[in-house]
Amino acid sequence: MVSSGITPRAPDPAETGTCVYAVGGAIGLATTGRVESYHLASNTWTTLPSQPMPRQNLAAAAMQCPPGFTGSCVYAVGGNGSANTVLGTVEALDPPPAQPVKGQ
Repeated sequence: MVSSGITPRAPDPAETGTCVYAVGGAIGLATTGRVESYHLASNTWTTLPSQPMPRQNLAAAAMQCPPGFTGSCVYAVGGNGSANTVLGTVEALDPPPAQPVKGQ
C-alpha cells in the first residue's frame, strides 16, 4: 500500500532505485512544478524543491547526472507549461540523497 502523503494530481513518476519521484503534473486545472519523493523503505513522501519550469504531460526519467552534479538526477522532459504551451526543454533535478531509515 502506498502512503497517502502525496499531493493529489496527475503525476509523472521517475525512480532512482531508493525513491520514486512525482514530478510536475496538474493540481486541479493548474500546472505545477512540485516535486515529491516516495521513500520505499519508510513508506513516506517528502516534498522537494520545485522544478524551475512548471510542467504537465511530461516524460521523467532517472539516470546519471550531467557533469557538475553527483549521483542520479531526475530529468523532466518536454510537456506542457502554463496556458498549455508546448515545452521543448529538459531540466535535470538533483534530488537530495535518500536518508537512511532507522533499522535499515
